[in-house]
Amino acid sequence: MKRGDRLIKIRRYNRRGNGRSAALLLSLLLILGVAAGGTLALLAVSSGTIGNSFKTVAVTSKVEETFNNTTKSNVKIRNTGDIDAWIRVAVIPTWEDGSGNVVNQTASLNDLSISISTGSWFKGSDGYYYCKSKIAPNALTPVLINSAAVKTSSDGYKMNLQILCEAIQAEPESAVADAWNAVQVNGGQLASK
Repeated sequence: MKRGDRLIKIRRYNRRGNGRSAALLLSLLLILGVAAGGTLALLAVSSGTIGNSFKTVAVTSKVEETFNNTTKSNVKIRNTGDIDAWIRVAVIPTWEDGSGNVVNQTASLNDLSISISTGSWFKGSDGYYYCKSKIAPNALTPVLINSAAVKTSSDGYKMNLQILCEAIQAEPESAVADAWNAVQVNGGQLASK
């Protein structure tokens, strides 16, 4: 065999090898395509829609009180939300003129004859009154203010005692500690920090 013949045989061999490699690669791609298509078809047939329903909850409250001319009494807070809640209240006295406008004169709880219940409530270091126990949905807190009446009027102004309430979810316990810095949950009840 001459040197040139050998080169021709080698070249022919390489051409045949390239053809086999291409056929092998094509077969492999075909098998992978069929497998992927079958998997997608199976997933499309077997997977249905899953409904994910969320219910938002409300944490709300409102003041319920009796008012008789110059005396406010039986002040309670109702949990108007739909989950257990902790309740706090700001008691804010202001002087108003005959038209109901707040005047620039300092008012304080000392201007009132006021009876605040301390059995189920405590005053926090931030000035809010906190109900010690969590309140169920649609339930009332124990009475916060038994009665409040103006001791004396000032320059013909009348006293307006505003009761502002806030509610926060009772669970998880960390929610109240994160939102209200003056209190913590201790043994299932609110307590000062």
